[in-house]
Amino acid sequence: MTDPKSSSVAENSPLQHIRIVMVNTFHPGNIGAVARAMKNMGVYELVLVEPLEFPHAEATSRAAGAVDILENARVVATVEEALEGCSLVAATSARRRGFAWPMQSARSAMQQAYSEASAGAKIAIMFGPERSGLPSETLRLANMHVYIPANPEYDVLNVASAAQTLCYELWVTHSEGALPEHEDKAEYPSHDAVEHFYGHLEEVLNHTGFINPKHAGDIMVKLRRLFTKARPEVGELKMLRGVLASIVKPKK
Repeated sequence: MTDPKSSSVAENSPLQHIRIVMVNTFHPGNIGAVARAMKNMGVYELVLVEPLEFPHAEATSRAAGAVDILENARVVATVEEALEGCSLVAATSARRRGFAWPMQSARSAMQQAYSEASAGAKIAIMFGPERSGLPSETLRLANMHVYIPANPEYDVLNVASAAQTLCYELWVTHSEGALPEHEDKAEYPSHDAVEHFYGHLEEVLNHTGFINPKHAGDIMVKLRRLFTKARPEVGELKMLRGVLASIVKPKK
């Protein structure tokens, strides 16, 4: 139970900038369990991407005192819609898939998330389907992948346990001042702005012939990985867009 001495989460709290995104959730009870885990730790925004069944009586039952989170949850059709407006996207992943993406432990990742939320950034934390986790194409939309250290003999947590763990790390940082000193005051672009950049980049590379549409291979995946690691700031992304625009100038 949450410590009754803890004050309620203020409207201007960094926790109000945290968005939990559940993708293609199979069991409605897990949605309710995640809502309860969120409210325990002062996180209130829930977005559901094409859940199999919602609303559902079992979700309401499992939510217990967090039914308000279910009532305010948004249901959307795509991951891109769920991430709209977020400048930091963390995706939970139990293992590396394909090309390695920036990877952080739960504690480190949630400290970074809270730090950026403290500066007013919107943060998304994604959880995948119970049976398979997030697919590779969705994982590539994230700035970083988050793993929860566990017994290597059996380190797969169910979605509610994973959400509880990450929300707990956020709450500890919030309530105990566990945030390390952080000098990064950079302003980062939103997820949708970055996706527009990737679309522009692919268009230009197709135009110049760098990408052969018939044999595209993993070029865009590798470039995503490169820019994800570099994480351009708002001004830098605008400069990159300008470079691309200068390569393919509109015909007069």
